[in-house]
Amino acid sequence: SIAGWKDLDYGDEILNMAEMMGGLYIFTARAIWRGTVNSGASGNEPALVFQKIYAEPKNQAGCLVYANTLVTTGRELVWWSSESIWMFNPYLVAPETPEWMLKGSGAVFSPTNIDRVESRCCETVMGEYRPLTKEIRFSYPIATAANEAVCVNRRELVLNMEYRTMHLTDQGFSAYCNFRQTGDRTEECS
Repeated sequence: SIAGWKDLDYGDEILNMAEMMGGLYIFTARAIWRGTVNSGASGNEPALVFQKIYAEPKNQAGCLVYANTLVTTGRELVWWSSESIWMFNPYLVAPETPEWMLKGSGAVFSPTNIDRVESRCCETVMGEYRPLTKEIRFSYPIATAANEAVCVNRRELVLNMEYRTMHLTDQGFSAYCNFRQTGDRTEECS
């Protein structure tokens, strides 16, 4: 049966999903959708209602690029786009990059920094939230001077969500949980 189905934007790939505060957030390459339960649904009405809450079809600013970086703290969603770290919660109109995140992650996204993320290793960049320490950890591969993609995570960016600080460590992790990657991708993330 196709009862209750919803078409998202044509040709837009679903990259990841996360649950937060009673809503299912669906991240595509060019938009963010929120699905909520329609408690008053009758026979002909859908049980789930979807609403596009953010879209950037031209240059994808603020959109999820590194699919495995989508992390929820329970109150907010945090992810990596191609230019910065972004954050969203249900009380914001659109995703934002707080100043402390922009300044703290500049080295990761700067095209000239030696600690910049390797943009051809989309699947190996990952994130995790640790509730005991209120930290979000992002592990990622660094770009090499030889212009070849080496998709092994060698750096970790740690965000402390309580004190609004971050630091970079010179170690990386291939998984924060059971994870199997395919590191054969060689084109740019889009």
